Order: sequence, then structure tokens, then C-alpha cells
Amino acid sequence: MSTHQAPGRWIRVKPCNYVASDDPVDIRILTSPYDIPDWVRSGYDDDLDRFVVEFRYMLDEEYRISDVGDGVRVRLGKHSNRIVGVEVDVDQLAAHDAIKKAIQNVEETINARTRRSRRARLQRGRRGEDAKRQNYVVAQRVLEDKQGEIFGNVQHAVAGS
Repeated sequence: MSTHQAPGRWIRVKPCNYVASDDPVDIRILTSPYDIPDWVRSGYDDDLDRFVVEFRYMLDEEYRISDVGDGVRVRLGKHSNRIVGVEVDVDQLAAHDAIKKAIQNVEETINARTRRSRRARLQRGRRGEDAKRQNYVVAQRVLEDKQGEIFGNVQHAVAGS
């Protein structure tokens, strides 16, 4: 587990804005308050030479790093698989697009790995998959809602590299 942190200030997220599901077909799915970040921050990490976006939740959790390609790595909760952060090479000029694409692809990456293990898929069940998907949707919505504050640091990070 890495302990690198983005140097930016924490930006408050109002969890009540993200509780309901966006899925018009299945309105029974509500996002758990544990899967909605309370805070988000971003900044350039000198040690990693990467632009980092971090999400902070009700409960802290150790994370593992998943390389999703194109110079992007996603920090996933060790037990929950929720998105804890995203790291992007500063060479990626369109960090915002790279991060959005990484979050969209992270579910596919995780599911592909999980499919290799039938036992893990049976243990996780459908409800767990829906909850995880909702965390990814919420993470994308937070990035969109706070993009000016989060990605204002991108140009500064690229200029500093």
C-alpha cells in the first residue's frame, strides 16, 4: 500500500446530492453513505511525478493500486473496491479526460479479473456489484461537479514537471 497523498486542499462534497441512483430502470438501488465521498482533493505529487485526485470517505481504508493503462492508475479500497484515488502521469495533457476514462474502465478491469475466479464471483453476489457500480458513478459525478476546483491544478502540475 502506498501512502502518497495529493498536496491540495480538501474540497467538501455534500453526500446528500449523490444518494439516489441514476439508473431509471432500477430505482431500488440506493448508494450507501459509505460509498459516497465526503471530501475530494487533487494536486501534483513530486515523489510520484503524477497528478493525483483523492476521495475521502466516512471510513478510511487501505488501498491497492490498479494500473488501467494510458499512464493512469486507480487506487481501490482493499476490501470495498471503491475508488479512493486516481493517479495520472503528468505527460497526459488531458488529465481530466484520462481520469474520467479510467473510472469508466475500472469496473470492466475489476470484473475481468474477478471473472477468472468463479468462487469470488459467487461470494460477491449481484448486490455487491451494484453497490460497487454506484460508487464509480458517484465518483464520476463528483469529478464533474467539482471539476473547476479539482482540475484547476492540472495546468500547474504540467507546467511544474
